[in-house]
Amino acid sequence: MPSSSQSIGKTSKFAVKQLQGEIKQLFEDLVDLIDLEGSRIDTDTAFLSRGFAAYAIYSLAGTSPGEAAESVIDGKGDNGIDAIFWHENGVVARMGVADGAMK
Repeated sequence: MPSSSQSIGKTSKFAVKQLQGEIKQLFEDLVDLIDLEGSRIDTDTAFLSRGFAAYAIYSLAGTSPGEAAESVIDGKGDNGIDAIFWHENGVVARMGVADGAMK
């Protein structure tokens, strides 16, 4: 019988795969990666990072996938800010990830 930590690990991996699939489905043609052309940065990893930022805005601010993708500003010199969304009611959603931890 698997231990509880093994079950949690399997559940976590499943949840990550589910989220990756949803991010790909929602944002595959929307997230801008043009700045990575000719760079050594892995575009699949960059897409998931930027897609996750878009997904957070999409989920938390209730935007369309297009609006969420447009809020992504991830790149060099952004001081760890991955997305910013300004709502007409003055609500700001900001998301950043540094060393795998949400800010």
